[in-house]
Amino acid sequence: MNLKDCYEKELLRVFKFDRSVVKKEISNAKRHLTNAKKCVKDEMYDLVVVSVYTSMFHAARAILYRDGFKERSHICLIEYIREKYPKLNDFLKILDTYREKACCTLWT
Repeated sequence: MNLKDCYEKELLRVFKFDRSVVKKEISNAKRHLTNAKKCVKDEMYDLVVVSVYTSMFHAARAILYRDGFKERSHICLIEYIREKYPKLNDFLKILDTYREKACCTLWT
C-alpha cells in the first residue's frame, strides 16, 4: 500500500489535534519504552518486542498528529512518515520490522 492508497481508502485523513494530544503520544511512547526495559530485566522477551514496537508507534503517531493527520492503519502511518520525512527511513525499517514481529508475537 502506498500513501495515495491510504488517502483514497480514508486510512489517513486530515484532522486537527490539540497540542496536548501530541504530548500524550510522547508520554505513551516513553511509558511503553519503560515497560520494555522492565520486560528485559524480567527476561520476558516476547513482551519486549511488543512494548518496543508500541513505543515507536506512539512516537511516530506524535509526528503524524503534530502534522494534522489521523490514521486508521499502522502501515499508512509508516508510509506517511516515509514520504514526508525521508531522513527517518532507517527508523521506519526498524519500526516496520517490529510491527511484523509484534503482530506475530501477539497472535501466536
